[in-house]
Amino acid sequence: MLDYGIFYEFIPMDAFGTPNQKVIPLHEVELFKNYALVITTNSGLWRYLIGDTIRFTSINPYRIVVTGRTKHHINVLEKN
Repeated sequence: MLDYGIFYEFIPMDAFGTPNQKVIPLHEVELFKNYALVITTNSGLWRYLIGDTIRFTSINPYRIVVTGRTKHHINVLEKN
C-alpha cells in the first residue's frame, strides 16, 4: 500500500529510545530486522509512531510481519 498517500519511516529496534536512534526510509530497511513503524499521511498525521514493531520478510515486493509493540518488545530472531 505504498500508493495510498502514506509515507513510511522505520526505527531499528536495536537503537530505539537511545541517543543513537536513527529513522530510516523504506529503501534502507534490511530483511529480518525489527523496526518501529513511523507514518506520515497526506491528511495531516505527521510522523506518528504507531507503537507496532515489524520485520521485513521480503524486499521485492515489500512484505512484513508484525512482531510486537514498542512498549513490550523482546528482541528475538526466528530461525527459518
